[in-house]
Amino acid sequence: MTWLIFVLTTDFTDYTDNKLLKNMTEKALRELLQLINQAGEPVKPFEIRSYGKSELAMLYFPDAKTKKGAMNNLNYWIDYNGELREKLRAQNSPPNAHRYTRREVELIVEYLCEP
Repeated sequence: MTWLIFVLTTDFTDYTDNKLLKNMTEKALRELLQLINQAGEPVKPFEIRSYGKSELAMLYFPDAKTKKGAMNNLNYWIDYNGELREKLRAQNSPPNAHRYTRREVELIVEYLCEP
């Protein structure tokens, strides 16, 4: 994700000196530039803050058909990663909470990377 943000915020007027772009094949570069042109605006960097559980789940699974499906997928990932699961439990949030705290989001991103 970091390289994507870098690429999307880079001025492409003179991309011949850019090391990242020099290592890309011509086809990959063409596809990347096409995606940037389709997007129209740079992607916002992920913000570490409190998120609703379904809101965060939808960021990780934007193609999920429902919020519940996205939440099920995110919960599966969390349960699959035992260390993350234990660290989240140690935060002492109520099990029926509707939001992840800022600290919980930090832990999730630390283990699962940014959405």
